[in-house]
Amino acid sequence: MDVQNLPEILTVPDIAKRLKISRQMVYKLINDGQLHCYRVGVAIRVSRDHFLAYLSRVAS
Repeated sequence: MDVQNLPEILTVPDIAKRLKISRQMVYKLINDGQLHCYRVGVAIRVSRDHFLAYLSRVAS
């Protein structure tokens, strides 16, 4: 995955596509507190930094 080309803010479908998992699994990661998100109204957004931090945690 080319992290330099990641957008500053990712959506749930963005993350699901990059990790090759379902959107439901992304929601589970968020609800379990494993992936930090921001809620804008009903929309869920994840910063690139939080996404990369999650990847770092699961890779170690």
